[in-house]
Amino acid sequence: MSEYIPFINGSGDCKIAKKIFSDCELIRISLDSYSNISHMLPKSVSLWVDLSIDGSHCLLNGKNRESNWISYIKSYTNSDMLCDASKLNKIDQAVVKAFVFEIMDRALQLKPKWITLPQIPICDDTSRNKLNKILAIKSAEWRSERQFNGNLIFPLVFTHQNQTKGKTEWVKTLTNAQKWYNLSGANGLWTVDSSLNDEDCSKGIANRLKQLIDFSVALNETFSSTPIKVTGPYWGFNLVLWARGLFNHPAISLGSAYQYYLSGGFIKQGKARIALTPLRRRAIADPGLRGWLEYSLTKISQNDPAYKEFLTLTKDYELISLEYSSKEQVAKFYREWINKIESIPIEGRSLYLYQDFSSAYILGKQIDQNLPDSEKSARLPEKIAQQLMLTCL
Repeated sequence: MSEYIPFINGSGDCKIAKKIFSDCELIRISLDSYSNISHMLPKSVSLWVDLSIDGSHCLLNGKNRESNWISYIKSYTNSDMLCDASKLNKIDQAVVKAFVFEIMDRALQLKPKWITLPQIPICDDTSRNKLNKILAIKSAEWRSERQFNGNLIFPLVFTHQNQTKGKTEWVKTLTNAQKWYNLSGANGLWTVDSSLNDEDCSKGIANRLKQLIDFSVALNETFSSTPIKVTGPYWGFNLVLWARGLFNHPAISLGSAYQYYLSGGFIKQGKARIALTPLRRRAIADPGLRGWLEYSLTKISQNDPAYKEFLTLTKDYELISLEYSSKEQVAKFYREWINKIESIPIEGRSLYLYQDFSSAYILGKQIDQNLPDSEKSARLPEKIAQQLMLTCL
């Protein structure tokens, strides 16, 4: 199968998946959104169904979630244990089993190839350990009783950067994850840090990415015999981890949110972003960006392939800066980027990606003009490529 896995979050993603990623063999969808997008999904593709329960992290912390998602989660028997922190110490195995069988039976109706087994995201204490252990045990019972022959994917979702900050923190997490993985009967692992935006260039982000590399090395060693290891979605860090051979499947977004968001979040209207392809980054399509592109053409040799790409962006700016057009433009670039990495032998991918980001970094320094203020911490055109480049080797 193709190595990348698109995450489908809505109808717009379905359109892009059909048009640009039409030959992908597996897509990941959320169980709570299936009824709204089922008629738009590619017909020949296999499904990875996520149970959409990780938003319970917010409810357990006293934060609200979107009303439709709350209705979805409360439609399951015994789901109160996911919504009320006071119930975490009063977990009964029969109660958990009823919930697990009901939600996984609903996922099974979609005839998926993969299912994410139920787990609550990582938090800063041990309050969820008992529930996660029993959820893992009951998932294995469900698999046995239903004779499910597909892949069960164990989710390891982080919610704060401190959870992967150092070995002291992650050793206990990996120890528990390995135990619960073995109890669950899973044969795949998916991990993501929902608090990471790798297009952010704030102070400390480079060190954070380095710490995540160290954590990923430790995770890969802990789960060395696991046949399926998925990471992301991010913008470029998922590609780095994949290129380094630490994971064999990069999870990818489709044109817009290149970050993982817990289920049930309130949808915000984002700003259109376009891919500045020679710089291996995106930028907000505000009025100042067109002027920046025009200035960039004065700093680049007309013989440089980047000149042609920036010239096209300048000429087509009015069209590609529209909301859907911008998503499609980004997705086309991302598809080409993945194809190139995938064509490189595994042992040469990390070096290729390092050189790819290096070229983008050099070009950004050559342009020597900050992007518009809307880019905030990422105004330096070379900055995103620079911080990702330093994680490649």
